[in-house]
This record gives sequence, structure tokens and C-alpha cells, in this order.
Amino acid sequence: MRAATDGSGEPVRETYFRVSPRIWTHGFSEDARTLALYLLTGPHRTTEGLYRLPLFYAAADLGWRPKRLQKPLQELLADGFIDYDSEHEIVFIRHALRYQAPANPNMMRAAAVRLAMLPETRLFPAFFEAACRYAKPFAQRLPQLLPERFGQPPTPPPPPTPTPRENPFVRSPADANRPNDVISPQLPVENGNGSKPAKHKAADETFALFYSAYPRHEARAPAEKAWRGLTKAERQEAIAAAKRMAEHVRSHAIDLHLVALPATWLHQRRWEDWRDGRVPAHYQVRKDGGMSASEIYAMALETEAKERAHEGQ
Repeated sequence: MRAATDGSGEPVRETYFRVSPRIWTHGFSEDARTLALYLLTGPHRTTEGLYRLPLFYAAADLGWRPKRLQKPLQELLADGFIDYDSEHEIVFIRHALRYQAPANPNMMRAAAVRLAMLPETRLFPAFFEAACRYAKPFAQRLPQLLPERFGQPPTPPPPPTPTPRENPFVRSPADANRPNDVISPQLPVENGNGSKPAKHKAADETFALFYSAYPRHEARAPAEKAWRGLTKAERQEAIAAAKRMAEHVRSHAIDLHLVALPATWLHQRRWEDWRDGRVPAHYQVRKDGGMSASEIYAMALETEAKERAHEGQ
């Protein structure tokens, strides 16, 4: 697979990256905003937004100690701004393709070359889903450019079957002998307090199950609004995932500020991250002796302390 290259033979990269001005009003802490800008515009960034970034590189580039990097990174993970594969040290900017995607065949081939250089990562399915959503021409080319990784595009969900609605002006058998001018539309009956019956009673009941299971109880109203946009099957899966997530958070004593708000979790379909027994990267407690993103910093701090102690001898 050939692609445009620079003088060193590396695939050509963008010389600039687009950044939405909303980053200044998103509500990030100062360090989280600085880290987000670094990830969006830093020397390792690629157009497609999926690239290798050892966390020590980021700390060195920003001039930060590893301890300072920990909190803003977890803030970006909890917000859904990024995902991070700590096993392979790969970062994924979830909405990168929404603002800047490979725009021509040469750029698409160059992006495919970069993707081929990455190790196999759990982030590829989420990346392909983002490409299908935000960069359809690029997504259509990926199975051709990298068939071993993107050979089968995801099957889109079937369109919802419209529910037939009763026409209130259709004559019923009881109206057969009544003149048209006295037939009234069958309007909703008001409750005793003058309000109309709730349209989302079933949604409210299932939302209560979800909200009680979800480990972080904040911003209920926007979460309930997001819930009403889910199908019955999605609600059932979200409830089951919320229960698994809550048990994991409790059993591993994970701070709740690292858990996304329920509305964010629903909007970004985070219940899918818990499918098939999976645990998202920033919640993982690995059994193979490896470390999650948070544990990497703990090791770095310990190393720094030992180095300072050695220098003082």
C-alpha cells in the first residue's frame, strides 16, 4: 500500500489540526484543558486521532511530573473525550474524525499506513464506528486499505418499526348513528390535578432501575432525557452494564469522580464497553502483572522518589 511520504519515508502528516472553540467552555479543569489541547495538537497527533502515546512522553512534552498528569488524564477518560489502551499505549480522540478527517485518497492511504503500524488494539472497533459516523468516505475505504482489520463494516441496526397511532377523528361503531358534528376527537383524559398522563411512564420505571444501579447519582434530569431516546433492548443492556460497573467500582474502591455522569455515559453508549465481560481500560485491575493507566503513575512516583533518595546519598 503506497501513500504520500515525507523525506524520511514516513507517511505525510497534517501540518495543523482543527480545534473547536467549545474546548474553552466545556467545563474542563485547567490541567485537563491543557492536556486536551496537547492531545489535539501535539507532535504525536495524527489526523485520524488514533495514535501511540506513552504517557511518559506526554509528561515530558508538557514539562509535568507524572503525578500532575494523573488527574487530568482521568478527567478526560471519564468525560469520554478520549479512550486509552494502556496495554499498547495508544490514545483515541473519540471525536477527532468529526472535525478533521482524511479528505482525499492520498490522505486516506497515509492514514491507513499509520493505522497498519499500530499494534492490535481494543480501540479499533470504536475507531471504525467513529469513522462510519463522522467520515463515511474514509470508512468505506478502510476495508479495502486494511482488510485484515476492517474487512467487515459494522451492521447498522434496523430502523425502528413505526407504531401505528389511532386517529381520534375516525368514527367508531358507537358513532354510527351520530351526526359528524357531534363526534369529538378522543383527546387524552386529564388527571385530577389538571395535568396530562405521563407519556413515558414505562421509560420512567426502567430509568429508576438504571439510576439506582448506576454508581454516580448526579445530574438526573439530563440522564432521564437521554434514557427516553433508548430502545427497550438498549435500556435492558444499559441496566445490566450499570450493575456490573457499580459492583466493579465498589469492589475496587474506584473514586466516583473518575466515573462519568450518567447522562454522558448514556449519550456515548458506554454500556457497550462492558459487553462480553469486558472492563474499560481506566477501570481495569489487570491479572497479568501489567498496569492500568492510574497504576503507571504510581510506579512513576515511586521511581522518582527512589531517584531523589539516591541523589541525596
